[in-house]
Amino acid sequence: MPPNPRVLRTRLRNRSRAEGVVNEEDVYRRLNEASKEIEDYREYGYILVNDILDRAVAQLEAIELAERFYRNGEVIAYRFRRVLEVAAACLQFNSQERLKPVLEAFGIFGSSGQQQLNFDEDPDQEDSDAEDSGGEDEDADDD
Repeated sequence: MPPNPRVLRTRLRNRSRAEGVVNEEDVYRRLNEASKEIEDYREYGYILVNDILDRAVAQLEAIELAERFYRNGEVIAYRFRRVLEVAAACLQFNSQERLKPVLEAFGIFGSSGQQQLNFDEDPDQEDSDAEDSGGEDEDADDD
């Protein structure tokens, strides 16, 4: 999941620009879809916050290898114990510390799942702020 709506909006716009057209309706729709998916975080076995690309890739690879091991008995050829540790750290019940700021950023509170999102802030100003701050991994895929 993206670390916050601002980063996700920037990534979506950058992706759209790369495709040649920025459709604000599509960006807004995808932001709403993402917030609904994040609100349902309790339904997921693993939580992966895509804020630093290299870490997110390593975590996703570890989750995949661990699941293959647990479900099919496939051998993990390299750094067996470390792969399982990384995957275990991403389990939902072990991810509360990483999850809390994401939920707060998306305006999702406690078990009620109340949302208070404002996607209508000046998007161009926020995009330029994100670029100025040198935010990591703005082009990474979060969908």
